[in-house]
Amino acid sequence: AMPNGAWPNWVIGNHDNTRVATRLGRAQARVANVLLLTLPGTPTSYYGEEIGMEDGNITWNEVRDPYAINTGNLENSRDPERTPMQWNGSAQAGFTVPSATP
Repeated sequence: AMPNGAWPNWVIGNHDNTRVATRLGRAQARVANVLLLTLPGTPTSYYGEEIGMEDGNITWNEVRDPYAINTGNLENSRDPERTPMQWNGSAQAGFTVPSATP
């Protein structure tokens, strides 16, 4: 129960955890977003969650996450959920020219 006068803040996704669509699938991500927007309170959605954005593919040479670098383990990288917004289905997701490394 919430204290009287309190206002909830519901959150789906963040920059430290695998994206909802990656964890649950795109269909379930849509359901989660509908639920988020129907709950009383303030909805907060990490960028890209609203379009079912999935984690990006990151190679070891592309890792920038200090935790992954310090542990020497690609599985510890949070970079896959921190990739640029996927504007479309083209190379580099339409975010930049195909030859660029975001």
